[in-house]
Amino acid sequence: MVDISGPMDTVYHEFEVDDIQQYFAFERGVYENPDADTQKLIDHVNSITVSAEREIFEVLM
Repeated sequence: MVDISGPMDTVYHEFEVDDIQQYFAFERGVYENPDADTQKLIDHVNSITVSAEREIFEVLM
């Protein structure tokens, strides 16, 4: 079932890391010194984004 009463664009990605600090290190690396193509993508996404939130889930096995 999908609620279609309002905007609903969702981006989902999955990473597997040994600890959460590895994920944050990767993320910082992408945004600190992005190459030209990555910067162009970041600028485009930011220009069309109205609001955003992030949820991080840890799966314990």
